[in-house]
Amino acid sequence: MAKKNKNGQRLSELHQELKELPDDPKDMESYMKRLRIEQAIRGIGKRPKNRFFVSEW
Repeated sequence: MAKKNKNGQRLSELHQELKELPDDPKDMESYMKRLRIEQAIRGIGKRPKNRFFVSEW
């Protein structure tokens, strides 16, 4: 049996979080959250460069 791919589900969860965040340029906390989510979205589906240190997924 092939392993079910969780990346798609995680991707949609992240996009949903991104939509719910307030888009206020002066609010630093929401800006940092948005940045972290966007980086997580970019990181999904990429192979880890170093196979010995595989990240959490």
